[in-house]
Amino acid sequence: MIVVKLFVLGYIGLFYFAQAERCFHCTDVADPSNCTKIETCGPDQTCSIRQFVTAVGDVMYSSGCLDKTKCGTLGNILGKRDISERGTDVTTCYECCDQDFCNNQGCGTTAISRDKRGPYCFTCDASLDPQACTDINICKETEECIVFVSTDLSSSSQVVYTSMCESNAACTAFSHIGISGSCPPVCCNQDFCNDKCSLGVMTTSPPVVCDTSAGYQLLQDGNTSLCVHTYTNHEDWYNARATCIAAGGDLVILDTNDKAVLMRNTILNDIHHNHQEGYWIGARDFDLNDTFLWINSQKVDTSEADWHPGQPNHHDGGHDQNCAVMWRGSHSHSENYQWHDDFCDKPLGFICEQS
Repeated sequence: MIVVKLFVLGYIGLFYFAQAERCFHCTDVADPSNCTKIETCGPDQTCSIRQFVTAVGDVMYSSGCLDKTKCGTLGNILGKRDISERGTDVTTCYECCDQDFCNNQGCGTTAISRDKRGPYCFTCDASLDPQACTDINICKETEECIVFVSTDLSSSSQVVYTSMCESNAACTAFSHIGISGSCPPVCCNQDFCNDKCSLGVMTTSPPVVCDTSAGYQLLQDGNTSLCVHTYTNHEDWYNARATCIAAGGDLVILDTNDKAVLMRNTILNDIHHNHQEGYWIGARDFDLNDTFLWINSQKVDTSEADWHPGQPNHHDGGHDQNCAVMWRGSHSHSENYQWHDDFCDKPLGFICEQS
């Protein structure tokens, strides 16, 4: 007897599903963790994984982006032959999930634990834009991710980028040399962290362009700049992020202490904003493992973070607190808008950052 099921991770909701932007994309793999391709989803899509049985009895998987509206109707095709593919496959499971790269597991399979593998890294030899790379690999435990400017032999003026796995020994050597340039070879060890050149220290920082016509303001203090829109209307974390994305931005990333302090001081000194209980920012415990990540998949660096003492505590009253907020509290200014973790469905103000 074929057992069929439908399991939608999280609760079904337009704004909740809107969080997934990049998903694994493979056809006919024996295990979802074997997938080495990704794709960027459209605004009305989320990640999905499909389990099916072939005519010869092999259990296989396909993954990719799927229209959000279809996630609630997938039960209609379970246990039936898939006429859209070979016509001989029987779909036995279909699942949707709402986070970047979340569909490397599901339908009874689990992802490889991070402590048993190296990081997922982008691996492209010569791409014009490191964020356009769609090839990935699980590196060895003795390797890290790297991206750097390489040479295009066919054009002396063409700038291309190489992203790959690199040995820990080479990464240590790069850090000691202190190479400069627009995209120096600097390593990182978080999943999917080598899709941009901000890993290294630029010799000159490009000026921040801020379109103030839509309510954004340019904050500057020395070499630190932010282009932000502070909203005082209340939304939960998911709807707050959806509002930012719809306006061409995203929740603010305060990945350096200078940015965090600049944002906190700006709020404290603004009579229009310093009475709010709190403001959502773009950090969340996406994997529910008590590790906060920024919305660009970078891990929150505790040495740069602006957590209030004792935060994050991850739980309150036996329930998980998975979203980061600049918190003043309702009765006093004692918290001074340092960061707390809180329940993601709490209605609070929020801060968008212009892309």
